[in-house]
Amino acid sequence: MDDFLTLYFQAHKNMSDTELKQKAELFNSVVNAIYDNLVKTPFHIKNGLNSGVCDSVMVAFANNLNNIPKDISKRFYELNHNDEFYKYCGKSVNDNKSVKNRIQMANDYLFGEIEDINLKIIRFYDFPVSAGHGNFIGDETAAYVKITTDNRKADFAVKITGNSMEPDYHDGDILLVKSQNTLNSGQLGIFFYDGDTLFKKYKKNKKKISIISLNKDYDPVDIPSNRKLVIQGLVLGKITSITEI
Repeated sequence: MDDFLTLYFQAHKNMSDTELKQKAELFNSVVNAIYDNLVKTPFHIKNGLNSGVCDSVMVAFANNLNNIPKDISKRFYELNHNDEFYKYCGKSVNDNKSVKNRIQMANDYLFGEIEDINLKIIRFYDFPVSAGHGNFIGDETAAYVKITTDNRKADFAVKITGNSMEPDYHDGDILLVKSQNTLNSGQLGIFFYDGDTLFKKYKKNKKKISIISLNKDYDPVDIPSNRKLVIQGLVLGKITSITEI
């Protein structure tokens, strides 16, 4: 978290009086909402709670002050007795993955549209990958629906089209993807290249970078040094159906 905190403080070191007042008002609103809606001593050490629980819950409340469900106390109790959430809260603040996961779990379960704490809400981009549509995953204009998954590593899902990744992956398969901008050679990923979003195998050596189809009927695509290949994520696997929320 060091880099995040450094950037945060650099961006806010010269805040105006108005901005400082807004931050203070938000903080006060969050604290009041927590004590108005949760148990009398929500972060008492006797409950085994720590700073990871505290900041995760505070961030969740800050994002949902106008969306506090009636059963928030029950959700809070269940969240704090979830082994996975507690595992993330016990990790160092320098463990970015754990920080991200515990904040998302608090937000999704306390204020989200899921009733199972073991599920995660992700975006399903319902446009075909490997077709020349020009959509860029992550672009806010790209169409998506929210779905749930029990794979905590997944950040989004996509549907593939065509037969270029057969025999392992088929037309219409839905892929779970972890957002990241680097891959090891040999890993399967989602790429944006030449106006297309593609599902391919990544290959890199000292001489060149290529994206490769598993179907031998398709030739590898070598990436020229003057062209940009955008890595959008690591493919974790496929699922047969989705549950929209």
